[in-house]
Amino acid sequence: MTLTLFPVGAAAEPEQIPRGVREIQNAQQQPKHQISLKDAMVRIGEISPLIRQANERVKEAEAGIAGAESAVLPQITAQALWSNGNPGVFSVSGVDANFSAGSRLGEGLGLDLKQNIYDFGRSRHQVASEEARKTTEQTAVETRKAEAQAELLHVYANCSYLTSSVLTSDRIVGLTKMVARETNRFVKSGQRSIIERYLVDSQTEEVETRLAETKAKLKVVKKRLAQLLQLPATNETITCDSLDSLLVEAKQMKAVSSFNIFLEVENERLKQFEELQKFSRAEYLPKIFLEAQGGFFNADRADQNWNYGVGIGITVPLYSGHRIESSINLAQARFQFQKAVVARTTERVEQENFAYDEQIQSLEVRIAYLEKENLLAIKVFDLARNRYTKLQGSMIDLRDAIRELTRVLNEHDRAINQFAQALVQRSLWNEAFAR
Repeated sequence: MTLTLFPVGAAAEPEQIPRGVREIQNAQQQPKHQISLKDAMVRIGEISPLIRQANERVKEAEAGIAGAESAVLPQITAQALWSNGNPGVFSVSGVDANFSAGSRLGEGLGLDLKQNIYDFGRSRHQVASEEARKTTEQTAVETRKAEAQAELLHVYANCSYLTSSVLTSDRIVGLTKMVARETNRFVKSGQRSIIERYLVDSQTEEVETRLAETKAKLKVVKKRLAQLLQLPATNETITCDSLDSLLVEAKQMKAVSSFNIFLEVENERLKQFEELQKFSRAEYLPKIFLEAQGGFFNADRADQNWNYGVGIGITVPLYSGHRIESSINLAQARFQFQKAVVARTTERVEQENFAYDEQIQSLEVRIAYLEKENLLAIKVFDLARNRYTKLQGSMIDLRDAIRELTRVLNEHDRAINQFAQALVQRSLWNEAFAR
């Protein structure tokens, strides 16, 4: 190949640069991102919108705790009043200490303090409920991380599978072209029919078509992978590991315990509903409270402008129009429903782990047999090729041998892809490796 050289400092027009040179220059200018599955998993766990959404819910739960804790703090209100008209109509709310009905015209200022002394567990259960809610949301962050990583795993594994499929197709294309050269030699010497050359050309075209389709799919998958990882979306700027490297990483990502993050979320939510149930039952109990009032009322008829009052009281709910009963029934129903959810999730954890184990074991067996089939397919191809070159076999036998080898290689790549995904998915379902 002849390359066109340009003087230093001279700018060459794009059409003047040979196409191959332009492709090499473009490839050198574009940064490459070789990223492993583990690094991709860690990255998606930091940048995924699912994680940001879950973290915002944690902040919302923290605000709920602050709101529940405010119930045990005193409430102080300031009041002001200006009144005119008939005496005895207006007053500063709560500042009634020594004002007679006929001396309430004028201006007034007052402060009112209320403090619950003991509410028989209402505030305690409400705070505990909000704290359980916060723990639930914090745990849910990990479930969102596992969901984002599972989505990434599917895309990454597909990228590795298609990358290996491209290599496999390249290998088959090389074999068919080698056969085509031998066939062409036989046809020219009159030892083989021209029909056989057409057959091998058809086989080559079939394999090259599959190769082109695989490369097109790989470009789309790389673009999706770049989008998930928030890397430049150019197809050629990101590359994934081969299936062999993917499998090695998948085996290293095995869960170290039987802890299931999804079940933990439901258990924390059960604690939340249990505290809400206790809170609703406490509404039947009395409240003991302290109230202090003080203020100034500017009125000529008042004997004492500055007034105050302090008292301790108790309130007992007698009738609430079935509001308390309905609240208790609702809280109990939610608690019982969540208990059923926990039981169902526990059962689902066992079912999913059994399904993953079954899939992993069956794929291990399938991969072992496919490796044996691969060795046999290679022997069959070598035998068919040798017989063909010795004018003992037919092109149909050689084509069948190539197709069988192609099938075994593709099935082996597909099984490795499924096996690696099953290993990592089981880990994510139980204890995500990135925690």
